[in-house]
Amino acid sequence: MWNEMEENGQYRIDCRLSGERTMEENVNVMIEFATDIRKEQVGDAKVRNKHEGYGFLADAHQNVIKAMKSLKDGMGDLLDCLPMTDSVAIDKTESVANALADVILHATKMAAEAKRVSNDLYKENWNPTPIEQALAGDEGFEDPEETEKEEEEDGED
Repeated sequence: MWNEMEENGQYRIDCRLSGERTMEENVNVMIEFATDIRKEQVGDAKVRNKHEGYGFLADAHQNVIKAMKSLKDGMGDLLDCLPMTDSVAIDKTESVANALADVILHATKMAAEAKRVSNDLYKENWNPTPIEQALAGDEGFEDPEETEKEEEEDGED
């Protein structure tokens, strides 16, 4: 499938299976949904600076690390139960699946927080370029003035 890249308008071939593409799209939808929920939770409060943004992300990162530790412990338990009966392995596998769901939840929350921080910091620091101002109709864009050399060349014609 051909996809147009947003940055430069060039095309690229996406050789993934359609299920993989769909899953990636769904993950992005899930992150956008979580971002909207997070925006509702914080209301009008904005991230004031990069240090505050780092603090929010560090807190979310700690939750991801805790969930990953639980996943690691579950994998260790599954490895330890391999010589035992299948029913024990099934229980441990379910524990791994639950730990993975927890990791996904915390990773999604962290991604949503990162998008919120990024958006707030971008809006705070955004300065339009002269071309963007001209396209928006602002009066900050001026034509360059002719230099003396250009005026002399125009007079010789």
